[in-house]
Amino acid sequence: MKQKLLFGLLILAVVSMACGLGAPAGPESPAQADAPAASPTSAAAADSPGQTAAEPEAVSAPLLPTLQAETGQYIYTNANVIHDIAQYNNLIFAGGTGGLVSWDIGSGTSRKFTTLDGLRHISIYAVEACNMPEPRIVIGHELGVDLLNPTTGEFESLRVPEENDSLSTKVGELYCDQANDRLLLGYSGVGVYDFKNNTYTRFTRDQGGLSWDGISGLTVIGRDIWVLTGYNGANVIAPDGKVTIHDESTGMPSQRAYSAARTSDGTIWVGTSSGLLKFRGNQWTLIERSTSSVPGEVNNLFAAADGTLWLSSYPIGTGRICQFDPKTETCSLLHEYPLDGVAAFELVGDAQLIFYGTRQGLQLLKPGEEKAESWLVKVDEKLRSNFVSSMALDGNNQLWVGTGNGIHIVNPADPETDWTLYRAERDMPNLPGGNWASALIPAENDAVWAVFTNGQLSYFDGAGRWTVFDGSEYYSVRTVGIDPQGRAWVVKRDQPVFVMENGEKVAEYTTDDGLPEGDINVLFRDGDTLWIGGNGLARFKDGKIEPVFNKDEMGGVVAMSRDKDGSLLVARFGSLIRLDENNLPTVLLKGEFGSDIFDSFTSITGMAFNSSGTIYLGTSNGLLISEDNGASWVRITTADGITTNYIRVVFVDQYDTLWLGGGDSFAGGGLMRYVP
Repeated sequence: MKQKLLFGLLILAVVSMACGLGAPAGPESPAQADAPAASPTSAAAADSPGQTAAEPEAVSAPLLPTLQAETGQYIYTNANVIHDIAQYNNLIFAGGTGGLVSWDIGSGTSRKFTTLDGLRHISIYAVEACNMPEPRIVIGHELGVDLLNPTTGEFESLRVPEENDSLSTKVGELYCDQANDRLLLGYSGVGVYDFKNNTYTRFTRDQGGLSWDGISGLTVIGRDIWVLTGYNGANVIAPDGKVTIHDESTGMPSQRAYSAARTSDGTIWVGTSSGLLKFRGNQWTLIERSTSSVPGEVNNLFAAADGTLWLSSYPIGTGRICQFDPKTETCSLLHEYPLDGVAAFELVGDAQLIFYGTRQGLQLLKPGEEKAESWLVKVDEKLRSNFVSSMALDGNNQLWVGTGNGIHIVNPADPETDWTLYRAERDMPNLPGGNWASALIPAENDAVWAVFTNGQLSYFDGAGRWTVFDGSEYYSVRTVGIDPQGRAWVVKRDQPVFVMENGEKVAEYTTDDGLPEGDINVLFRDGDTLWIGGNGLARFKDGKIEPVFNKDEMGGVVAMSRDKDGSLLVARFGSLIRLDENNLPTVLLKGEFGSDIFDSFTSITGMAFNSSGTIYLGTSNGLLISEDNGASWVRITTADGITTNYIRVVFVDQYDTLWLGGGDSFAGGGLMRYVP
């Protein structure tokens, strides 16, 4: 979804760090005459201007297509990746790694909410509808809890007494105990907010006697709070605060518990990793799957007014929804969703419409139907994964965006046009060797190297064909760099760095040859030099590796580049260093305990510059900007509209547009774009 917000600090001209890195030498492409060409569309070139006879003939450089965007901030996330859903009147609210979406049950129309609308973080884990006493949609995310007024569409953060900053942390579970005017919060234990009396009580392993601080489910049976730990049993908190622990030592068949509910006959049911448990007469029983058709892993339970029990499963693979009859202990209705597990479900109205959330979007199952219909947010939901980990610009001026689930090719002149997607598919030819694209390195002839976490090193030849390098030495490569001879250096943890030319190994280097100790994070092409950074800093020049700084002098190098004035900047986990022509270091930025700009617990993750010399640093806690060559800094966070404070990659395209990528494999961040 595209959003726009005038955002002065970020609407600055920027230029890519990747410019001038040199042209890597690619491997010989395999013969794939029948493989479809799928390279990005080349940027159009303008005709050369006419020349007078008295002047020597000149050829103009190709002109870039006109930028099709207004000044502002744009966010691209995929809101079809759902963690939880909740019903409020005629609306279904679905939250996940790409934000919050409200769906009108009658019309099927939707509205998407992101950090530009007031959310404090894009990645949502829990959604509840609750009258507090006014109706609110309660949203648990990476930075605490937000409250959405469903009438006005405005957000506010939840504030509870006696908690200080604790609600600035991830809240993964919520439960609205409407009958008792309480909101339950799951985060490193349980918080009980009595919104009628404005009191707040915490229960943890150390404070309150829980068996575990991890929370996988919350519910209320009577006035007892059931806390499902997902690992160490079910904890029952009585109204007087006394905690009773149910686990394998007390006869519980499976203590990896996720959910609980009580049916009208008084039986308590618990969903676990081993299936459905029955608790009656202080005795535990595991419902046999072989005779009941109950799913093997039960993550959600709901006790219906007719005495039946509804449950769902969230495995890797086919998800299931079961209407369980406690009398026969079988599923009277069993629905399967073959593409994914069921994250959450809601039963709606007398017609018993079943809405359920998956990582493939919201699904609606109607009575008598075997197949659900998908309700998808289609407008601008081009991003395959909300974890963006790498970017690069190819020779066709197309932006490559690496995510946790494939590589996109985006036209930076007009990102509203269709995006190309490359992702590995089993038994499918001419595709990359992985999906988690952790690094992208441009090469000559419009080619690109792709480095994958949990995948094989791959090379795109610019003409639509992929080469995948098989074998363990090419699996989960850390990065690739290009030396002055145009050869590709391949770095992997716990093995020598090897050099490739035309797809073959031609050299190998170790610490005995001068490489830094430990992991190498950076290979930076700098004219006739290749800088090698990690736990120390070395350079490759004239065919030799020369150590420049050891691990004590320059450890934790994560990024390198030349600034506008030609000085070499070295970004480390905890500092930014400028090296002069004699490699004498000057500290421009260093983490300090308690600093509002860059504290000692924050790490630098990436670096970029704009054409006027402004420095952009991606960090684990926001974006840092310096317009005065590092003398002073401004920090941008989710409070300013970015989707996440964990910035994985910073990049600038040929239009001086700043791009940010964030998130991880479990939390969303998405793709952000700032047009000057």
